[in-house]
Amino acid sequence: MKSLIIFSSMIFSCATLAQSLQIEEVQLAGQGCPQGSVAVQISPDASSFTVLYDRLSITAGADTTEASTECKVRIRLKKPLRMGFRIEEVDFRGYVYLDPGVVGSQKVKVTSGNGSDKHALAEFGYERWKGPINENFVLTALRSNEPPLTIDCKPMKERSVIVLATKLHLKKAGGSKVGQIAVDSVDGRLSQKYRLRWTNCP
Repeated sequence: MKSLIIFSSMIFSCATLAQSLQIEEVQLAGQGCPQGSVAVQISPDASSFTVLYDRLSITAGADTTEASTECKVRIRLKKPLRMGFRIEEVDFRGYVYLDPGVVGSQKVKVTSGNGSDKHALAEFGYERWKGPINENFVLTALRSNEPPLTIDCKPMKERSVIVLATKLHLKKAGGSKVGQIAVDSVDGRLSQKYRLRWTNCP
């Protein structure tokens, strides 16, 4: 899954920024996202990007009392050289079904490509559910009490690498008790929308 688009304009207006931000490459790793099962889309105004998972799901029950799955998405972006962005909010959408007593959880970590900047590591979207529950979920994760996540602003770089690691976990299932975390029944995908705030690099 690769998309390579070169841009020429480096004027930092909102319109040009939206045209300039491009996905160069998406790499997938983990049993929860086989090749071709993840799509990454940038919003028209470059204020967010959305990751759509077609196969990221987990089920436990019968002989399986505990189960987990994970997916790591590595996104290589091309952006204006003197611009950086901060991830301040993430929306999560999916589906959860848990019989009474079954526990499910979702955890998402975001890092920069090299992981050397302490501000470029964040945990978003940790959520824990306990059954009984049967619903499509829409969650919003904020970083109100922490420094916002800044990706590749210092030193200045023309390309940014973001790594998104998602883990789903179920326990206390088995026998007649079943648990599932899966795609949203409305659009058939589990999705994560990352909202961005752009800034000039010093």
